[in-house]
Amino acid sequence: MALDGIFLSKLKNELKEVIVGLRVDKVNQPTKDEIVLSLRGKGCAYSLLCCVRADSPRVHLTAHKIGNPPTPPMFCMLLRKYLTGAMIKDIRQQGMDRIIFIDFDATNEIGDRIELTVCMEIMGKHSNFILMSEGRVIDSIKRIDFATSSVRQILPGVEYKLPPQQDKLNIETDELGAIMERILSFDVKLLSTAIMNTVEGVSPIIAREIAHRVSFGDEAVNELGSIQLDSLKNEISNIKNLFREMTGFTHLLLQKVNQRIYLILILNSTMTPSQ
Repeated sequence: MALDGIFLSKLKNELKEVIVGLRVDKVNQPTKDEIVLSLRGKGCAYSLLCCVRADSPRVHLTAHKIGNPPTPPMFCMLLRKYLTGAMIKDIRQQGMDRIIFIDFDATNEIGDRIELTVCMEIMGKHSNFILMSEGRVIDSIKRIDFATSSVRQILPGVEYKLPPQQDKLNIETDELGAIMERILSFDVKLLSTAIMNTVEGVSPIIAREIAHRVSFGDEAVNELGSIQLDSLKNEISNIKNLFREMTGFTHLLLQKVNQRIYLILILNSTMTPSQ
């Protein structure tokens, strides 16, 4: 499933309208890669699924009932200790990166108010669910030690650091001219590659879709003519407008791969499934 930064931004905005102000009623861990937060408010109840499985990391509301193990894992018990009764006060995204922060108002064992944050890093096999307080890790569903990574550790008590950042532009906040200039600097690269190297949060399928709209294929940047460059500018501008108007991204492309169905949220596609 292509859950890129742009898709995640739209999802975050939808979740924010629903879950901010709700309290955590229950915490369950059906599998080693899944956390379910049962949320309640005045006259409403929702289940928030947070999955860090390598092939399908995601965060979303669900009505699907997932069975739980007879004995909850230790990480689940820790989450129950900290999050039960906590109220969600915000949900935010790190730029257009695939990182979501859910902020909570909670109380500790002696009744003092504390602020907690759940960080969902949705990055394939590197996906993680991290509980933090005041910028330090309380614990995570996947612990990352020095043997796993010499650059960044995720362990109880350590300061949380973002994954290494890429030098990319934000489609929502950066100027259209700056984005175009950066794309055109990759003159010998394929257009889809140039777009991915320029714009934060763009998945390969969206990059290929834009390239297909521009040239009905995927040509090198330095082979684009004036008409195609105008088309590219319009396509980037259209995506920026989608953020401003909070619309779009409503079509699904279904592909059968190894007998599995993948749902990929994309623009109003001009490509066929094979592309």
